[in-house]
Amino acid sequence: MILAKELTFTPSGFGSLRAAKLPDPEPQELMIEVLSSSNKIFQFFRRTSPSVVIHGTSGEYAAKSIADIRT
Repeated sequence: MILAKELTFTPSGFGSLRAAKLPDPEPQELMIEVLSSSNKIFQFFRRTSPSVVIHGTSGEYAAKSIADIRT
């Protein structure tokens, strides 16, 4: 039996990420997404009330570090 490699929110984990979204386990509002062009972008979202969600992008992976994005 072969177990699938668990993806982690680290640069080495991003290398094997293909056409998916991966949430950050630390601030639950952050994720990285692979676009159809295979570029990876950081996205954030925050629910301010049951009916309002703020959503946006924080930049492209490799242009910003994970530590910078988290702050």
